[in-house]
Amino acid sequence: MTLTASRYQMFIGGEWRDAAAGETTEVINPATEQKITDVPKGTTADVDAAVAAARDAFETWSLTTPAERSGMLYKFADAVESHADELARVESANVGKPMSVAAFDVEFSVDNLRFFAGAARVVEGKAAGEYVATHTSMIRREPVGVIGQVAPWNYPLMMAIWKLGPALAAGNTVVLKPSSWTPLTAIKLAELAADIKPTGFFNQKTRAIRGACQRMVEVYGGQVPDTMDDLLTLPGVARKTANIVLGNAFGKVEGIAVDTHVRRLAQRLGFTTEKDPDKIERDLQRLVPKDKWFPFTYVLIEHGRRICIARNPKCEICPVNYLCPSSRV
Repeated sequence: MTLTASRYQMFIGGEWRDAAAGETTEVINPATEQKITDVPKGTTADVDAAVAAARDAFETWSLTTPAERSGMLYKFADAVESHADELARVESANVGKPMSVAAFDVEFSVDNLRFFAGAARVVEGKAAGEYVATHTSMIRREPVGVIGQVAPWNYPLMMAIWKLGPALAAGNTVVLKPSSWTPLTAIKLAELAADIKPTGFFNQKTRAIRGACQRMVEVYGGQVPDTMDDLLTLPGVARKTANIVLGNAFGKVEGIAVDTHVRRLAQRLGFTTEKDPDKIERDLQRLVPKDKWFPFTYVLIEHGRRICIARNPKCEICPVNYLCPSSRV
């Protein structure tokens, strides 16, 4: 397969940036020996910047509860799964492995992330015994800080997940250095993670809100844009957010906002077999009359929050259980 050559950047402190020295290195498809893209060639200055950002993120991430970290990792796994085809294509081209193997690597990585998400909730202290009168010795497990990680070239996605998952589950932050030969899926992982936890996930504390506000001031005269195209130019804004803003603030309906609940219910109810939010939206738009798009979004969201819960759906009280192909009753 062929990937269109483009320019990638490092993700540090919530920002995409070039190397401090401005140097790049080529990424080659080993199967075809053709150039895929250029990536930044980092130096100690870039490492220092990444560590500083990770230390900053550690101040908040280390204080999250196991439940919060578990929830974020489950969302991360869902995001990786929803972009499985894209990740497999990138992995196949970057490593030179068959698509069937790359697809398995992605599937295995999703399963590993979910394992670490579950493990986050069983990191606990342990009583060691009574050695002195009126005193109890305890083992308490705490995050240690910033973890520097290096992923090899041969299984770049899986090895990145194996390193990221347990470190994040335990409350640490991470500076991940993928192989210079095969960095592309690691870059995609940072992009997916930033959409889930824009503050303090991996080694970034996002500035998306600041960037969006700055763009609104500089480009839109301090006003929130009122078209889909303009909203999508704001940092951190994708179609889901744009649809919500347009519908609630301007009374304009250009689509269906696909959040976690809408995605889950659309799949469970058999409305779509897609995993990508944009493709799910298109399937729903074909099924639902346009004048119902806006309320339909919130019907699914509320139903997902109250009845069709992710891990323990209340199928027995669901008013549409007789229509649902995923019903447990």
